[in-house]
Amino acid sequence: MEMNQSNPYETPESKPDSRRPTAMDILAVGVWIANLAMLLTGRSLLLGFFEEFGIELPSTAILLLNFYTQLLFATVVVVAFLVVIFVPRGAARQMIVFFAALSGVLVFAVALISVFNPLLVLLRALT
Repeated sequence: MEMNQSNPYETPESKPDSRRPTAMDILAVGVWIANLAMLLTGRSLLLGFFEEFGIELPSTAILLLNFYTQLLFATVVVVAFLVVIFVPRGAARQMIVFFAALSGVLVFAVALISVFNPLLVLLRALT
């Protein structure tokens, strides 16, 4: 562990700028905010559209558009944001942010496949 030259008892992680967000921090929080916004929009706009045409959504899409799943996503956004604000840079923060970003990208991919694929099939059938 490298020590600070001005104070031998202060580590680089304890400096005041060690809590500034990195690009990975912004990506992790941003992906989860995008997931939440996409699914809230999908819930309000697409559920009625699918019901009107009598299309049965896959169980994955029904789970993702559930209110409590979106509440869970909102909780993940808040926790990721709090980690970025309060946890100083270090191995723990890097691992938390990495897994938050990875899981956010995977949820985004599953949401695109399960929610918007039936919409594209419906639009093709209507044209």
